[in-house]
Amino acid sequence: MERSIWIVGVFALLLFLGAIGTGYAIQDPSENGLHLGLALAAGVLLGFTQIWFVLYLLLTGRLLHRHLGDESGTEIGANGGEDAWEDPLHRARLHRRRTVPPAIATVVGLLALVVLGTRLPIQPGALVYHHAVSWLTFAAAVGALVTERRVARDHSRLLGEVDARIADTSTT
Repeated sequence: MERSIWIVGVFALLLFLGAIGTGYAIQDPSENGLHLGLALAAGVLLGFTQIWFVLYLLLTGRLLHRHLGDESGTEIGANGGEDAWEDPLHRARLHRRRTVPPAIATVVGLLALVVLGTRLPIQPGALVYHHAVSWLTFAAAVGALVTERRVARDHSRLLGEVDARIADTSTT
């Protein structure tokens, strides 16, 4: 599932690049239909992928906590140091901590683009800010997708290890 979300995110990033390119190609502000359509599609898909991946991590983390929370008898990640990587709950928390900030930056950038884009017809000076925020949002989205890809790989391994641990305890 993580790979599917990531592929949709990459597709949305390509749409975002298309929206940026068509935005620079606009000669007449009344002919911005393609730019707006691409920007809307890219924004919806990028927002969806960021929110969906964070929700996936939150929900799998909750399931891990439900199944493994009482196993150790200690606070989650309380052991710290090298042993922390052996604690699945601590690893799941680290996955969320790595993923949430770039995802929030991407979604906030998308919202800022919408606000700045609506200001363009009445305040043409906002175009400079709109372009700057476009590239910053693009950079945040690339960073979020790279981070999510790394986290998804480790999270899949983590879920496999937990499945094996649960299977071992249920057979004994």
